[in-house]
Amino acid sequence: MTPILYNVESERPEAVFEELSGTKFFVRHQPRTFKALVAKPPTEWGMNIEQLRCVSRLGVFLIDDAGVVWGRRVSFNEAAPIPIEPGTVQARLLFPSDATITKYEFSFDFAQSLMDFELVPVFADAALLNYVPVIAARIAVLNIPPLVVLVYALYARGARDFYTPITGLATYLEVRDNANTPITTNFTEIEPGRYEDSSFAGPLSGNPYTIRVGSSAPTGAFDYTTAVAQFRV
Repeated sequence: MTPILYNVESERPEAVFEELSGTKFFVRHQPRTFKALVAKPPTEWGMNIEQLRCVSRLGVFLIDDAGVVWGRRVSFNEAAPIPIEPGTVQARLLFPSDATITKYEFSFDFAQSLMDFELVPVFADAALLNYVPVIAARIAVLNIPPLVVLVYALYARGARDFYTPITGLATYLEVRDNANTPITTNFTEIEPGRYEDSSFAGPLSGNPYTIRVGSSAPTGAFDYTTAVAQFRV
């Protein structure tokens, strides 16, 4: 789910007609557009939105300010995500000023085939409005030997503070060899978000190794499924 969207606009331009001797002939509908603002999003959010253009199929459910979820009717008793043209997805950073905050302008076109009468309420749950999206975590191998890694999120907090280190994960870091066999590790947190295992001595035959944050790690504000990296000894 996205963060809360502000100043939401969704318009469908007038249909295209050809006029011959004063008589109009329908040519095609114009696709419905969608545009909104996201306040103070993390850098990672804008990157992920841009990557949506790389997929072949894309769809969304829309949640209004009453917690009603809207989808596309596909049969008399079924609904599906509202289709989007992936190539039209855009996240554009709007710089702050002395009177405004940092924000992204998020926009896309719905699929050309979507008709307005196909939009239907699917269900309602006001609790959805309280959802806070988690931030994607990353992991980078800084050195070997000793094995030193950084777990962080691309969430800039101020000038020259480009990322947020993620602490408290020393016992949750997992290393596996190229056969997916777990390797015993002993990480300690040497500074916020930076972890070291000075005893790691994996054999060359295990290359490449994979390190990740294990699924048992407490999630909190972060999504650790994206915190995966490979390295060689």
